[in-house]
Amino acid sequence: MVANQRKVNAQKELEAKKRRRHQELSEQYKFGIKYENGEGVVPDNAEAVKWYTKAAEQGKAEGQRSLGLAYYTGTGVQRDYKQAVEWHRKAAMQGLDSAQRNLGIAYYNSADVPQDYKLAYAWASLSAA
Repeated sequence: MVANQRKVNAQKELEAKKRRRHQELSEQYKFGIKYENGEGVVPDNAEAVKWYTKAAEQGKAEGQRSLGLAYYTGTGVQRDYKQAVEWHRKAAMQGLDSAQRNLGIAYYNSADVPQDYKLAYAWASLSAA
């Protein structure tokens, strides 16, 4: 009985830790949005990229997509299509539909990836599913 209770307590603690981790990543991403849009702060694209990077490097798909967009447009960072595609791919692999669509567009337009209409179609189709 005591062993079972310890196991239940350990599981609850692990679940709480996961929730806190998810919330932390979401907050980092939200800081990026605030700086990008000037929500309660002076707009600062470089600062937005800093927060998107923190979230992206820890696996937050929305942060990865936003960082990919920043690299694609050169907003807050030097334009780098290769980095844009890489970050979009990471987010797309997690199932983020907007990143899948953007990756499809990159393959269609040949944005620092070999033009590949089949991959463009595949990624665009995934985003629409």
